[in-house]
Amino acid sequence: MQDVNAKYEKSPTKIYNSNETGMGTVQEPGNILAPKGQKSVGSVTCSEHGKNSTLICFTNSACRFISPIIIFLRQIMSPVLPKDGPSVDIYACSKNVWSNEEPFMD
Repeated sequence: MQDVNAKYEKSPTKIYNSNETGMGTVQEPGNILAPKGQKSVGSVTCSEHGKNSTLICFTNSACRFISPIIIFLRQIMSPVLPKDGPSVDIYACSKNVWSNEEPFMD
């Protein structure tokens, strides 16, 4: 870290770390409780194939953060997507849900 600070002359408050994770839209069912001896136990889950969204968070060593970015697999942003979501998040769309320059330019 000291080499980076010496080379670019940036303080730790100006260097951010990002972490990216994928979120699925179809959830696996949890454990199901049934009476002992019951022969048939069912569960309900969506049969469609889920689409992934990407969540990217940023923080630095001074415990400051930038609002998270949620990237949806879409070409055009719909006003329905951020509905009931956190208001501090940044919502974006991408053709392939990758974290390329497209969402960051917005």
